[in-house]
Amino acid sequence: MNEQETAVDYTQATPGYVLDVIRDVDRVQCQLGVLASHEVQLEFRTTIEQWREAFDLLECPDMGRGLNQWWELGCSDAEWWQVLEPAAQRTLCDVCEFIASRVSMPVLRPGLSQGERSNAVLAELRRLLVQYGADLGDVVASAAVGEYARMSLSAFVLAVTRLAPGALPEAMLREKGGGLWVLCAMYVLISIPVLAFVMGMAYWKPALWWLVAVLIAGLCSAVAVILRGKERPPDVVRFGELVSLQDLAMVMAERLECRR
Repeated sequence: MNEQETAVDYTQATPGYVLDVIRDVDRVQCQLGVLASHEVQLEFRTTIEQWREAFDLLECPDMGRGLNQWWELGCSDAEWWQVLEPAAQRTLCDVCEFIASRVSMPVLRPGLSQGERSNAVLAELRRLLVQYGADLGDVVASAAVGEYARMSLSAFVLAVTRLAPGALPEAMLREKGGGLWVLCAMYVLISIPVLAFVMGMAYWKPALWWLVAVLIAGLCSAVAVILRGKERPPDVVRFGELVSLQDLAMVMAERLECRR
């Protein structure tokens, strides 16, 4: 392992760091349309009930299990129950303190040049991506950040926000095939009642069974397009004015410098 790969250290996390990560994931997911926009400002005093209602989150114990997966914890349902319930009284401060006592946060070693800081951040970003189940290969500094992110967008957002919350500028996602997806969805909604009607008519007029076959084939094709559209990565992902991974690494390094 070279020196650049070990230039990011980890120290005991703080509740403020945990809150920054939670806020940043919320911000980016809202911008990408993963979460619905809302007016709730996440603060330490935000109750679990407010947090859950604003983000349509699962109730305990499923919420605790989700936090376990996100933060790579192994806490029991009983432990999370003590933190999350009663939801009207427990706050994000309780959650952040609980998580911070069990995780670490990244910091850059002092005395590194700008290039060394950027390379160290990129090496750590790849490690976190693998940790989140997205081995996207070598992190090439000159690679387009949007093209790299789109291959596994969820893991990318989690890795960057965990490493340097606030580093990602405004996120924008565009699906080039979005119009086709909408047309297929409309076809499914319209064809189901039409298919039922034609099948009823075909019972009395067997000559109409060819039309039933055509409608079923079209319905299957439309459903296949919809399912593929949900599974495939987005066509275009942009993060503000960032062009390359090197640009992102420099911003992330600055964030880490401020934390030290």
